[in-house]
Amino acid sequence: MKPRGSVKGIVKHKKELKNRNRENLINAIKFLESAKPYAKWKYKEVWIKAGLKSAMALNSKWNEDIKSLIDAHNNNIADLSEKNMECNPKKEVEKDRMLILEEKIASVTKERDSALEKISIYQADALFYKEKCEHLQEVIKRLTER
Repeated sequence: MKPRGSVKGIVKHKKELKNRNRENLINAIKFLESAKPYAKWKYKEVWIKAGLKSAMALNSKWNEDIKSLIDAHNNNIADLSEKNMECNPKKEVEKDRMLILEEKIASVTKERDSALEKISIYQADALFYKEKCEHLQEVIKRLTER
């Protein structure tokens, strides 16, 4: 029977991934505190800002405190609106617009990079076929001179 290998590397990777996801979630909360202090936060908004692909890390037991921070913030916003305190909606709208514009800039940048990549491929192909054409013209010239 073949001896089994160690799982230390897998455990280490899992622990590092857990810590990295937690740091990303905390950074997303800090960003939202500055960007949207007077708006309610959605769980999806937080895990997307953290760069995660799903809510699995946010729903895990070791990140319950982050979820409770989101809930506490949303409850505070609800309490403020119930008491009719001014939340400065103009700043909130401006910051929301900024977030939307930043997302649009990111998508347009991605499209631009994709277009530049395609252009470079087409330029390389054009150069290749131009050289091939010149070579074939030389071959035709040599054959017709005989």
